[in-house]
Amino acid sequence: MKKITILMSTYNGATFLDQQLESIAGQKGLDDYSVKLICRDDGSSDNTVSVLRSWGDRLDIEVIEGSNTGARESFYYLIKNAGESDYYAFCDQDDIWHEDKLSRALSALTDEKMLYFSNIEYVDGEGNKLGRNLLSDDFRFSLRRVMMCNPANGCAMVWDKAMQDVLQRIPYDTFTMHDEFLCTAALLFGKVVYDPKPSMNYRLHALNVTQSNGLKKKFKLWRSIWFGRKAYSLDKRSKMLLGFDLKDEDLKIISDLSNYKHGFNRFKLVKEYSCEDRGIQRSFKMRMILGLL
Repeated sequence: MKKITILMSTYNGATFLDQQLESIAGQKGLDDYSVKLICRDDGSSDNTVSVLRSWGDRLDIEVIEGSNTGARESFYYLIKNAGESDYYAFCDQDDIWHEDKLSRALSALTDEKMLYFSNIEYVDGEGNKLGRNLLSDDFRFSLRRVMMCNPANGCAMVWDKAMQDVLQRIPYDTFTMHDEFLCTAALLFGKVVYDPKPSMNYRLHALNVTQSNGLKKKFKLWRSIWFGRKAYSLDKRSKMLLGFDLKDEDLKIISDLSNYKHGFNRFKLVKEYSCEDRGIQRSFKMRMILGLL
């Protein structure tokens, strides 16, 4: 029997956690697979850990109680300590998976060193559909797009053991988040398959850890994006990747990005970049012109 390991980071997520765990327990089409859920709690002050442990009779679940490091480091800890498995998946604490989420992903992962990710459907705090998805129907995926502003959400990703082995060899310190890390690695050293059909409902609510709901959270996110990411800068990340054996076409892209602050490179790259979200597109282009990426 093949094994699927789900990696979840939690933080004060008790409000919606039961619904997410219920959707994991309700996955269909996995008769030939065992499913293990590894949860690292990022220093919650509510009863998140108690909720997780209460599911021990319905799910094969391992709970790790950690200190508060933030989602970036918490998910990376899970990547590094996931153990042996045939497949892996990220999971957020407050979403709702469609019952065929994992089975659809497994059907798409036909070769080695592969990453699957799907579109996601937005819902509100009560689970009501908002009538929009993360990505448009004509979305096009590319290495430059991921390097400049990753469009894929980690919670919609599933990957194989060969891809997991690749992740262990790439330094994480210049990546802004775990999903950008995985997408970049897959494009450079493996294969990516995108499913335009949503496989999950992504909840937008005031308690989101990584979404900007509420004035205080919007300001904190804005400050982080504009002024708090020097350690994860685009040129540093690109220079690090130049140390690997890259395909010629990828080498040209990464080399251009590593020098984006020099001469007129940034203006050329800005013209080549587009995003479904106009607000993100404007923010990105301004930060690139100012050399803040």
